[in-house]
Order: sequence, then structure tokens, then C-alpha cells
Amino acid sequence: MQQCRNFIVLFLVLITLWGCETNSKKHRVLADFIPKSSQTVLKIKNWETTREDFKKNLLIGELENDPFSPFFTDKNSVFQFLKPSQKALLCYEKTNDGVAQFTFITKISPSLFQIDSLEGIQQTQISFAGKTIQKIQYKEREVFSIQWDSIFMLSTSEGLIKESLEGKTKNEPTFLKALKLKNDEELAYVTQLNEGDTLPIWASWASFELQLLPDGLVGNGVLLEQDSLLQLLSVFKGQVPQKNEAPTIIPVKATKAHSFTFQNMAAFQKNLQKYKKDSLNLDPTFETINEVVEIQMEGQPIVCLKSLDPQITWDYLAKYISEKETFREVPLFEFTEETPFFGGFSPLLTNTSYRIVFQWEDFFVFTQSQTIAEQLIADYQNHTVLASAPFFESANTQLAQASSFTAYSLQGKVEGLFRNFWAERLHACHTSLW
Repeated sequence: MQQCRNFIVLFLVLITLWGCETNSKKHRVLADFIPKSSQTVLKIKNWETTREDFKKNLLIGELENDPFSPFFTDKNSVFQFLKPSQKALLCYEKTNDGVAQFTFITKISPSLFQIDSLEGIQQTQISFAGKTIQKIQYKEREVFSIQWDSIFMLSTSEGLIKESLEGKTKNEPTFLKALKLKNDEELAYVTQLNEGDTLPIWASWASFELQLLPDGLVGNGVLLEQDSLLQLLSVFKGQVPQKNEAPTIIPVKATKAHSFTFQNMAAFQKNLQKYKKDSLNLDPTFETINEVVEIQMEGQPIVCLKSLDPQITWDYLAKYISEKETFREVPLFEFTEETPFFGGFSPLLTNTSYRIVFQWEDFFVFTQSQTIAEQLIADYQNHTVLASAPFFESANTQLAQASSFTAYSLQGKVEGLFRNFWAERLHACHTSLW
């Protein structure tokens, strides 16, 4: 009788352990297999639709440094023969020697990857960690695949496949949070924000819904900062995004511009001081300001301040300036001493001095030369500004009308899909892994 009870207990233990193992396999998801070194991940709901959209889009193929357009249009790659019936992940990394590596991950399904009948295909098997990696050679290129439980992976790198087999996967909490956002969209773009990008490092990851249109791109998403790092996104903590007026002051001939807004100057100053780890006393002039715009034109920076009360702003500026002359009925003022205003805003603004200031509607415009000031006045009077440009008017309906930070890239000066956050209105949402 005792032996019988012992047998029953042992049987129940074995059933429990077997159930746990089965349950573990059952609940493994695509994200569990993303190689640790991945820098960007596309979450794709319909692979064929996405592939065709990348092929047809006229803009994305012209973007410098964008890796995915060449990937989807490559006719010599075996990736073109993939036919997943479920969601897929496409992971990208650029190695130290500049080589682009891609890893595709999806659930196994019928007709997923049928290449045996293709002319010129050579396949060999590689044993590793108790699993079998398939090495595939096609048109003098090598790729590697593996079937693991219900998961299929195809990669340009044998090393990336091995990373996943060894459990070296992308499991940082901030990344996983970014990956879960935009989960039901047709196409989502999750990318790491790196040192060396043109703008300061705002956060650790960006997660965007991406729409590929025949003549353009539309992105909508958020930035996530990592708790252990003090990143520039933190300066907007506690701020309510304000309406953007920057397009009314940015000339269409500008090469790029960015603006930031705040509704609580004291909180903004405190956050900026914490980020810079230094004492910071912004000039009282900014007590009347709720939007700051920096424009790059002809290689020179221009700063525009939107005032809530222009008369008070003039009162603050009065001790620094004297009237110089008038151009097209717009008074130009010259600084009698070096402008003390903008150094504290670094790295949000270029740390430089300005000679000329004038008012245009609610904006105070600071330039380094009178020539640039006169060009700007002519542009404003002729309505050759971004807000009046037909291409911007059509796109503006799809952009948020209020934000904490906005960046614009003009004249085709775009370096990759999100390299400069081009023409995107990024809601600066502070997060502590929310």
C-alpha cells in the first residue's frame, strides 16, 4: 500500500514537471529569440504587404543609411522566398566593420520557406548546442536557418543564430517595453538611439507605428528612456505639450530646424539643471516664452522665441540692445554686448552668440548677421515659410498639433529613417519603464 502511494506521488510529480515544460514551450514568443546585439526591429503583421510597400515607396529608397529598403528590394537574397502566414520580426544590426546583418523570426507554418527546388541552392548542416543549424548557399551568399520548437529563424549571420541558441537574447526591460508598444499595427519600427546621431541622445529606444505611402512616410510613436541613464528626454518631465507655431517661422529654404515647448519654465529649468549636472540660471527673458525654435540656414544657426507677451519680452531685452535700422518697415536691433541667453540651453540649442534681433508677430528672431535677418524678413513677408508650403500643408493633417519637441529636415537632408526624427512630432513622454 505504501509503495502504491509512493508511486502515485512520483507519478504526480512527473506529470507536474512535464506540464511545466510543455507550458514553457507553449508560451514562448518571437521576442524570446531576438539576438542580443540587434539595434532595430521591425514588427511585421503582413510580410508580403510590407515587402511590396517598401518596393513601391519612392522616398525611403532615397534615404541615406536606411537598411530596410535595400533588404526588401534585393533580388539575389533567399529572404525573398519567405512566405510567413503569421506575424514576423526582422532584426537588424550594423557590425563594427559596417556590415549589415539581418535576422528573421516567425512561427513555423506550411509553405513558409520552400527552397529545395530552387536552382543553385546548396544546404549543409551544422551541429551546435544540441540543435541543427542549416547553412544555405544561394548566388554566392550564405544564410543560416533553424527550427526551434515552433519558431523559425533565418539570418545572414551564423553567429546571431548561435547567440539565440545560447540564450544571448535582447531582454533589457526598456527594449521589451518598446517592443510591446504598437503591438496591433501593420508595421512597427523599434530602434535604439545611439551616440553619434545628429541630435542629442533623447532616450534609449523609439517605438513607432510606420505607414509606407507611395509618395511618403508617416510615423507615430514614443521615446522611452532608461531609468539607469539620465537622458535628454527627462528635461520635459512634467510638461504639457504645447501647440507648435514653428512652421510659421521656418523658411522653406532652411536645411533643418527643431523646436521645443514648455508650459512650466521653472520645472523645465530644474530638469535641465539636473540633466546638465550644473547650476543653471536662465535669463528672465524666458519667463514670457513657451516655444524655442532653432533653424539652420546657409550654415548659420537662427533662434526664434515665441512670446506670450511681446511687450514684457522687449522690456527684458531692452538693457542688451539698441536700435540699428529698419528693413522693409521692420526695426532691427543690435546687441550692445554678447548675448547671454542661449548657452544654458545646450545641447538643445547651439551655444553661440547673436548680433541682431527683430520681432515677427509673436516671435523674437535672433541672427548672427544682418544679411540673414533681412533674408528672413523677406521670406516672412513673401510667405515662403514651411506653414505655407503645399507639401507641408498636406502632411500637417497627419501630424500632432502639440508636442514637446519637433524636428524638421528639409532640402532632402535626411540621413536614414529616424536618424534625425525628421518631420516627426515626438511627444516627449517621460517614462520609468511604464
